[in-house]
Amino acid sequence: MVQFQGKKGIELSVNVIVMLVIGLTILGLVISFVTNFLGSAEEQFEGSLSDDDKTKLEQVEREDGNFAFLSGTVVVEKESSQRTKLYMKIRNPTSQDFTFGGGNLNGADSSDSLSVSFSAGAGLGGTIDTPPTVYVPQISLKDGEVGAFPLEVVAGETVIPGVYYAKFTANIGDSEDGETISEIVTIEVK
Repeated sequence: MVQFQGKKGIELSVNVIVMLVIGLTILGLVISFVTNFLGSAEEQFEGSLSDDDKTKLEQVEREDGNFAFLSGTVVVEKESSQRTKLYMKIRNPTSQDFTFGGGNLNGADSSDSLSVSFSAGAGLGGTIDTPPTVYVPQISLKDGEVGAFPLEVVAGETVIPGVYYAKFTANIGDSEDGETISEIVTIEVK
């Protein structure tokens, strides 16, 4: 073992202490930056629902039945950058868990836990080439649990303006201990 004597030993100790202080300062700054960055991202995510959205979700949650919408009609502006919200309530009356992975609901079929189908209304001439797109958040409900969810409706450039009847179907539970519930919502594309 090498021992330092006199000034060289003190200089080495001071250099180690200075490097240690600089290293701890840099580490503190990195931790502070990461904490602030993650905190602002969390606030932005939690803030994605306005107070109005939260109020409407509370209102739809109080609706009667196992499957309900706050409004039977929604108006969507074609090619708008703003997504139109539709508020939905689901209550799981079965002993089975109810789950839906979320995303574009238009791709789901009637055997999925949640699906939508469209029929033509006024101004569409009886055919639908491209209906409005409905986006749903991820849903997971345990036995007896009630959930209210904001759905987003978008009318892209290929959607023809007019009235669409959207039949939303929820398959809650299995064939022995479940039920299939449908609700129709009118979507008017302008």
